[in-house]
Amino acid sequence: MTNRGLCEKDIFDACYQLEKQNIKPTAQAIRDFFGSGSMTTITKHLKNWPQFKMSYINEISNIDLKQLLSGIDNKILSEYFQNELPQITALVLSHLSPKSAASILDLMNEPLKTNIIQRIERMAPIRSEVAEILAMVLQTEIQSLIVVKDHTLGGKCFADSIKEQLAI
Repeated sequence: MTNRGLCEKDIFDACYQLEKQNIKPTAQAIRDFFGSGSMTTITKHLKNWPQFKMSYINEISNIDLKQLLSGIDNKILSEYFQNELPQITALVLSHLSPKSAASILDLMNEPLKTNIIQRIERMAPIRSEVAEILAMVLQTEIQSLIVVKDHTLGGKCFADSIKEQLAI
């Protein structure tokens, strides 16, 4: 099996990980990070890091939050965000498409909806670490909401299932 070599995304991933550890991403630091690699290839891609850093960070942050929230019913998300700080809700919704954000906001009461929209309007860039932490916390909390919703106790459907099993 041949080694495919490092590509720009690999170098950017390493730069990002090194900066999270407060290590300056130099060609040698990146080579140490991977344990090998062509200094020519590393240097070639490393020079693009300052120019593309923000778009890279936005891309990985957006993907995480979009993937996390995709497929979750808007009503569940709306209920969750009604009990969340408005600035957190604004931050999360700003990572979604306007259509998705609007459909979630549409299920909220007017004062909260207005507050969140105003916060989105005044939003400033955030550090990538904040978006990552937010995604991790949301993942845990929203997954627990889904599990609770999926495992509702009792009900006619559940009782019918028990009756069906008893008949066997």
